[in-house]
Parts: sequence; structure tokens; C-alpha cells
Amino acid sequence: MVRYKKLFYRSYWDIRLYMLKRKAFVRSGPFEFSVYRNLLTLIKNSEGNKFIDFDSEVLFPDQRGWYVRHDIDMPNCLNQLDKFLDLELTLGIKPACFIRIDSPAYASIDVLPLIKEFSKQGVVFGLHSECYIHDNWKDYFESEIKKFRTYYGFRPQAFNVHGFGHYKLRERECFYKYMTHQKINDYGFSFCDLHNGLREYKYCIQDSNALFPANSLEDYRPERRFLYNDFSTIPPIHKGSRGLVLTHPGYWV
Repeated sequence: MVRYKKLFYRSYWDIRLYMLKRKAFVRSGPFEFSVYRNLLTLIKNSEGNKFIDFDSEVLFPDQRGWYVRHDIDMPNCLNQLDKFLDLELTLGIKPACFIRIDSPAYASIDVLPLIKEFSKQGVVFGLHSECYIHDNWKDYFESEIKKFRTYYGFRPQAFNVHGFGHYKLRERECFYKYMTHQKINDYGFSFCDLHNGLREYKYCIQDSNALFPANSLEDYRPERRFLYNDFSTIPPIHKGSRGLVLTHPGYWV
């Protein structure tokens, strides 16, 4: 049985020390959904912490603000997503889900029922782009935006990118540098957490820690992922700072 703790830290060096002392909590996937439920409940019930709607930039100086995000990388992510969203909405959390367009992993149209059901409840659905792996990435990015609107009936207000491990890593980093606040506005997006220059997170609790570097889509299997024990503690961010809880629902049961 895991004992859940409240831990608060004050300085940059406290954060670094915390990260150095982290240990693998669950060593391989799939992960038990109860672990995720307990984490959200811990944050919600801890004094000085607050969940923030993903499309909000409002900060609360006297509280630590936590955003919740799901990247829909695989078919299993779609199969599990409604369970995550039902839990989060019950807790008063309005997360964001990022969808790949025309990916070989799943059909874009399969997401439509979930979008219809949950977008009216305040869940954000955005673009999970993989444009940077293409030579004509600017054209491809614009085509993803257009297809998103065609498939789902609205233009995405947020986006981030799907990572392929070391594959096209340099191109991905160049894409990050290209995307400034001005570029985000030029493309018609309202907000973005692509990198810290667009939205800074002091800490990210995530389920995508890899047992070894992934070099292809085939390497993204749940049994090759692990959780740190930050799923059983509240990581060290200052009041007035942002944290992110990032999951891929396909890694969970």
C-alpha cells in the first residue's frame, strides 16, 4: 500500500534535490488507474494547491496551480480516455486532450464521439502535431489545422507535438524554437504549452518516462514505461507557479 505524502519546497535547489532523490514507483506499465485517481485527489485536497482549466492563463499568487493534459498517441488512449475524463470532471478538473491527425495509429474520425460528448463540458481538444517529421513541415502543419477543423467542426485553439524519441529530434527542437508567442497568434492559436517560453511549468508529473530511448513508434509500448514516485507525493513547486500532470491513457488499466 502506498502512503501518500504532502511535500513542499521553497527553492530551485530543493526542486533539483527532489528530482535527484526520485525513485521508480511503478517499474513497468500498464499502470493501475487507482494510482492516478489518488494523485488527483491528493492535489485537490491539499492546502495551497488548485487545478486550473487548461485554457486559462490565470495564476493564483497564494496557490500552486496544476494543469491536466492527455496526449492521445495510440488506439488504447482513445479506449481509456472517457474513464479519465469522467474522473476529472467529477473532481472539477477541465483537462486538455491532444489529437493526432491522419496518423497511422488511429483514425481521426474515431475521436469525434468523445469530442461531442466532452467538449460541451469544458474539456479542451487540441492538435497533437507531427508536422516536423516532414520535409515541408510548414505546409503539413497548416494541413493538420485544416483537417482538424474539417473533421471536428472547429479550429483547434491549442496544439503541441507528438514526439518520436530520437527520431527527427533536431527537427523537433528547431520547430520549438520557431514557435514564439507571435507565431502562435499568427497561426490562430489562443494558448500553447509547446515549450516553457509559451507556458512555463515548474514541474511535470508524467507517465511517459522511458526505460530506454525510443527510436520509433513501435518503442512506445506501456511495458517500456515507468512512473516516478512523484505520483505519490506533491512535487516541489512554489506558490504562484504552474505544474502539469501529463498522461497517456493507453498506458493505464
